[in-house]
Amino acid sequence: MKKSINVSEVVDLLNEINQIDPSVLPQLVKSRMRCNTSLAEHETVQVGEFEDANGKFNAVGFLGILNGFFGIDNEGWGPIMAHFSESGETILRFTLTENWK
Repeated sequence: MKKSINVSEVVDLLNEINQIDPSVLPQLVKSRMRCNTSLAEHETVQVGEFEDANGKFNAVGFLGILNGFFGIDNEGWGPIMAHFSESGETILRFTLTENWK
């Protein structure tokens, strides 16, 4: 069992998982769950604001939570980024965001 893990190890594992089964992570990364204002105001978890026919709501996804473990840069971004194909159906790779390299 690992006692700790760094962000580069997480990116490597995400890329490995994506190679093993490329159908899994796009579904997780694109999924959003509605969340309350308290989570939306968390200092490191990245939560987006969305709108539908019923109005505006907050929602969080897999990367928003995962990035929350490592914090944010000066621009408010977490360290892990998913690069999608032009169609948006597949993830080409995961990388560190520019300010984390």
